[in-house]
Amino acid sequence: MAKERRLSLDLVRVVAIFLVLLVHTRSFFINPQTSALALATTQMLGNLGVPLFVILSGYLMVDRPYDSPEYRKKFFKRNLLPLFVAFECWNFLWFVFSNIPAISYPGGGFPVDAHRMIKTALFIGDTGSALWYLPMMLALYLGLPIVSMVIKKFDSKGERTGYGILLMVLIAIFGTAIPSLQLGVQMAGMSTQINPVLSMNIFSANVWGNSVWVLYLVMGYFLKRGVLKNVPTWAVAVLLTLLPIVLGIGLDWHQLITGGTTLESGYSFVLVVIAGIGLFELLDRTNGALDKIKGGVLAKITTSVSRTSFATYMIHLFVIGFGLNVLHQYTQTIYMSELMPVPECIALLIVADIVVLAICAIIAELVSKIKPVGRWLLLMK
Repeated sequence: MAKERRLSLDLVRVVAIFLVLLVHTRSFFINPQTSALALATTQMLGNLGVPLFVILSGYLMVDRPYDSPEYRKKFFKRNLLPLFVAFECWNFLWFVFSNIPAISYPGGGFPVDAHRMIKTALFIGDTGSALWYLPMMLALYLGLPIVSMVIKKFDSKGERTGYGILLMVLIAIFGTAIPSLQLGVQMAGMSTQINPVLSMNIFSANVWGNSVWVLYLVMGYFLKRGVLKNVPTWAVAVLLTLLPIVLGIGLDWHQLITGGTTLESGYSFVLVVIAGIGLFELLDRTNGALDKIKGGVLAKITTSVSRTSFATYMIHLFVIGFGLNVLHQYTQTIYMSELMPVPECIALLIVADIVVLAICAIIAELVSKIKPVGRWLLLMK
């Protein structure tokens, strides 16, 4: 019997993929010269998308029985192998699609040439595009059984001392504290370079964020264990979610005004880490309310967008690329900020992302009718 879906986790995926779309579309709707606050806001919010996905992976995957040989075999067949196959397939498909002018996304490492595609397939070169997410997840999945057994060992009664605490402290220091310190140095106008030397990932990929990903993964486990259960919802909403988001927006806005560019805080910035954890906890607490709409239209839409969130990540750039090419044919520009005032651009940005989300979900649902495609390419279960 299939497990009943937890709607709050479906909502996490919906919010996460929407925020990913937001950061990939904002430059076509927001001009940093005329709307610095809007750019800073979308920068901070967009940075929360991928962390939500990784926290969710920790929530769902870390407490599995990896000490069982039978389960490890199941994990390899159902999770790790399909992710590897999907990565290799999408690496090739992105090479093909990005070289089709009618759907190619402008910028973002596109078009992909054959040389980069081959190096990416062999794990001997950076993806140079949003495909970086898959090598990062492959690395985390390779280390999942080890991370799981270590965490459960040191989370057991009587073991929350010494080495276990040291590991968590080091993960926090090298995952977010040191990268955040470097941002502070940057904002102060100092030329000193401060970089974390130790990588705290069991297995890692050479991508943005480095050690912060194992921090998000581990926090997913602890959120499931109820580490914040005694924190009032208002405190989670205000202190752990809204406050760090507002502070992050403020810092980005200040940097735009004074330096002309965003802070490029990234996924390892401490305010992004805190806000990502807080937002996940807040969304998960909606489960009781969402249970009341089970079976309804809204619940079905949420579940569909959630099921297709991986597929959406893989195809949304080409749906956006198609839309921008159509726009260019009629207006001779791909930047809506050149055509209308800021408020209308921001409203249209939100509407456009919802439309892209819907189109991607519909495409994925239709294509997934071909069972091997749904399982191995779109990772729909």
